[in-house]
Formats: sequence, structure tokens, C-alpha cells
Amino acid sequence: MATIRKLKSKRFFTEVRRLGQYKSKTFTTKVQAMSWAAETEQSLSSDTLVRGKTLSDIFERYRDEITPHKKSRRTEHNRLNKFMRHSLSVPPLADIKQSHFHDWITAALTNFKSSSVNR
Repeated sequence: MATIRKLKSKRFFTEVRRLGQYKSKTFTTKVQAMSWAAETEQSLSSDTLVRGKTLSDIFERYRDEITPHKKSRRTEHNRLNKFMRHSLSVPPLADIKQSHFHDWITAALTNFKSSSVNR
């Protein structure tokens, strides 16, 4: 969402915050500020943030940065590696739908107990 404020110097300060990202810029006219804000909000859409990323990339980063600091690091490391080998972790994030997760849960319940699938 964009915020435009008029400064004492008669210039317009524009801030755009979207999906954890922040950009700001100062303009001489309000029209320029509104135009830049709309353009910047469009460029920070969720599609551009995840382009080229897969679930496997996310799990790998989590495994390498977060898991080593946990008490159950060995079991979580193995669980993430197993999930990274699954076909669900291959397509780009933008293409994954809720139905993909539903299919995975249904298939996993045939091999594992429900508590393991929940984990």
C-alpha cells in the first residue's frame, strides 16, 4: 500500500510497503508520486517475488539456516530431505495450487499415520 505525504519543502514523500518489502522516493508533484507508487506496487506483486523459486528451494534454505539451531535437527533434516525428493517440490511456486497439497496429503496418509503427515 502506498502512502503519500506532503513535506514542509512542498515536495511529496512516497512510501510503498508490500509483502515485506519497502521502497520510498520524493517527488516535486503529487501526480508523479501517485504514478510512481502505482508502478512500484505493481512491480512488487507476489508473482515477481517468487518467480523461479520452488518449494525445494525454500525447504533447502530452511534446512540450512533454521534447522541446525533446533534440538530435533536430525529428524527435521531427514524429513525435509524426503519432502524435497517428492514431485510436489519441483514445479515453480506460482504454479502450485491447494489441490497439489491435498493430493500429497491423501497419498501420504496411505503410507503414514496422520500425526506424521501433520508434522
